[in-house]
Formats: sequence, C-alpha cells, structure tokens
Amino acid sequence: MVHSDNRLLGDQPARPEKSPTAHVDFDDFFKTNFPSSVRMLMKLGASYQEAEDAVSSVMSTLYPRFHTVEHPSAYVRVAATRAYIKYIERERQGQALAARTAPAEIAPKNDPDVDERAWVLQQLRDLPAAQMEVMALTFDGYSPAEIAKLLGKDPQTIRTNLHQARRRLRGRAQERPAEIPARPHESPKEV
Repeated sequence: MVHSDNRLLGDQPARPEKSPTAHVDFDDFFKTNFPSSVRMLMKLGASYQEAEDAVSSVMSTLYPRFHTVEHPSAYVRVAATRAYIKYIERERQGQALAARTAPAEIAPKNDPDVDERAWVLQQLRDLPAAQMEVMALTFDGYSPAEIAKLLGKDPQTIRTNLHQARRRLRGRAQERPAEIPARPHESPKEV
C-alpha cells in the first residue's frame, strides 16, 4: 500500500545515524588523546616538538568534523603518524641536499647514551614509510589485526611489513658501526 507521499506503509524516513562521539565533548577527547598520541610519535622517534606539532595539526583538522568521524582516536593516531612520516621524508630530502652542498660537520664528543638513542632513532627513521608506520603502531600496543583495521589494509600486509621492519632493524643492529659502541653489560660484582 502506498501513502500519499509515495512511501510504503511501515517505512520510516531515513534518519541520520548518530556518531559514537555525539555524546563526547571535543575538549575531553583532546585532553585524553593528545598526550597519548604525542607519546606514540615519540616512540617512533619524533622529538617532543615534532610530535606535538603533528598531533596539534591533526587535532585542528579534526575539530570542525569531530562528531562525524566514527573512530576519532584511531583517526588522530593514523593521521599524526602519516604527518610525521611525511615530515621525516622531507627532512631526508633536505639532509641529502645539505650533504651534497655543505662541508662535513664536526662531530660532538661521544656520549654513549645520546649516541645510542640517536642511532636507534635514525634506524627507525630510515625504514620505508609503511614499515615505520606499522612499527609506530606496534610500539603503541596495537596488534597486527588492529593495525590492519586502522589503516584499512590486509592483515597479512601488516604482518609482512612488521616482519620486514624487524628483520631490517635486527640486521642493522648486527652491522652496527664500531664508532657507536654497544652499551656494555654490567658484570656481577665480586664479594
């Protein structure tokens, strides 16, 4: 049976579905997610300022459409990671240009802790973008299945990228340059 407005009886007009964030205030979301997103990027190798800039940029993009995004926490983490990866790629290009045009810099005095951290962060930055992104989310506690869902990729692709990243980092650690000594292990004290 057709109604006068050409709707079948029993059909209801389409209602816009409410977003899961409809009841959440952006300020509360920001206070909860900003620090953890910054920490996630710092685990990837970003300085505090780089991480804060990336997350702030993503949060400002999210703000006007916050209530329309189905999973805003995931959106912030993925978008911030991608923003940082783009930043690293631009930095690499700039460093390559500087290396071709500038004289070699004088190396600072070796501090084992600073040298080791810098070396590890450089190894993470040198990974291909997909591997760096997967490693960052893995460091943040996500499983390969969760990462696949967040990024909209096949779980096997995520596992492959994770495996390749780990293999590459393991190989680099074994080939570690002699000028960056591995941290000595403390030997048991004699009594």
